[in-house]
Amino acid sequence: RATFRLRGGACRALGYGGTSDAATPITSILQDRGQPAELRREAALALGDLPAGGSATALVDALRDEDPWVRAGSAASLGMLRISASIPRLIACLSKGHAIVSAGAAYGLARLRAPAAIEPLLSLLDALLEEDRQGRPGRNSPTWGDIEHVLRRIIEALGALRVEAAAPRLVSLLDRKR
Repeated sequence: RATFRLRGGACRALGYGGTSDAATPITSILQDRGQPAELRREAALALGDLPAGGSATALVDALRDEDPWVRAGSAASLGMLRISASIPRLIACLSKGHAIVSAGAAYGLARLRAPAAIEPLLSLLDALLEEDRQGRPGRNSPTWGDIEHVLRRIIEALGALRVEAAAPRLVSLLDRKR
């Protein structure tokens, strides 16, 4: 019996291959809550490499999954597939309180080049930079780990959106010593 790591690798390889025939079994894995979360995350990411077809609904549904890695993979894939109808949900995912979900949502929004995301991205950037400056996590901080990954994805999204209002904030990052 194949381990979930081998099965996850097969999902990603099928995604890279780009055949729409692979979407149905990969979508089934994503939707099966009995599968390991790591495998379901790989399925979500693989769907981002395939033609959207019927997988968009499954990816949007997976934004409510209990596992943050599945939510993050789904958010990233919705952006990769350019599913513009997902923009409001991805914006909501920015502030759901888990770093990897916020990072996945920022990545998805960057791929979508969603102007509606500019203000929420700037607000989250400001809040996280302030918390980092003060050396303490606050109300908006991710629930675990370093905020650097989230900040990086937010910065990339603002760059993709060519947001001039972000320039002073980014210049201030260049001046930081740590």
